[in-house]
Amino acid sequence: MGATKFELFESDICELTALFKSIAHPARLKMMLLIAESPEGQISTEDIASQIDLSQSTISYHLKHLKDVGIIESKIVSLRKVSIQVYRIQHKALKKVIDSLEIMLNKMESKSDPNFVSLSKFYSKFRDFHFGSSILQV
Repeated sequence: MGATKFELFESDICELTALFKSIAHPARLKMMLLIAESPEGQISTEDIASQIDLSQSTISYHLKHLKDVGIIESKIVSLRKVSIQVYRIQHKALKKVIDSLEIMLNKMESKSDPNFVSLSKFYSKFRDFHFGSSILQV
C-alpha cells in the first residue's frame, strides 16, 4: 500500500490543502464571506439561511465543514431568553489563506493571466476583511 499524504507532505501543507479545499466550494465560500462581512463580525445560522437558498441541513453541513478545518468558530449566545449559535472567522486560518495567496501571486509570471486576475481579486477581498476591519484584526 502507498504512503498517505501525511507521510509524504509536511503537516502545514496538508492543513493548508484542507483550508483551500474547504473554501473552494461555492456555498462554503459564500458563507465565509457572509460571516466576514457581518457588521458584528459574527452571524447566526438563520441569518446565513436568509441569504443563501439552501436547506437548513445543507447549511449546517457546510458550516460544520468550515468549523472542522478551523476556518470558522462558533459559540452559543443568548438573546431574549433564546439561545442561538453564531459563527465568526478564525483569524489564524484566514491569515494562512492570505499568506499563501500572496506567495502564489508573487510567483505568477504573467499578470495578465486570467488566473492571476481571479486570484488577485480573491486575495484582495480576504486581505480587506482581515486587515481592513477592527473586528477582524489578529
